[in-house]
Amino acid sequence: MCSHVDRLFESYPMRSAKRGMFVMISNEHFLPSTQLQQRLGAQRDRIVLQQVFTQLGFEVTVHRDLTAKRAYRVLATGVSRSARSVAINCRSV
Repeated sequence: MCSHVDRLFESYPMRSAKRGMFVMISNEHFLPSTQLQQRLGAQRDRIVLQQVFTQLGFEVTVHRDLTAKRAYRVLATGVSRSARSVAINCRSV
C-alpha cells in the first residue's frame, strides 16, 4: 500500500522551461581548527553535478569552501530570492 507522501515523491515533473535553482556548496578545503583533511574528489564531483543540473535546466550556483555560517547565509539568501518558486533544490557536496 502506497501512502500519499510516497506517491507525491514518485516523480518530479520537469515540464516548465525554468526548473528552478540548484545551489551547490562544495567544500574541499577546511579551516585548520576543524581538523578535517582536504576532500579529494570534490572538484570532480562539483564539475559533474554542475553539468548534470545545467543539462536538466536548473540555474546552477556553486559556492566553494564555505564555513557553516557562510553556507547558512548563502542558503537563506537563495530561499528569500526564490520565495515565489515551487521548490529549491539544494545539495551539499
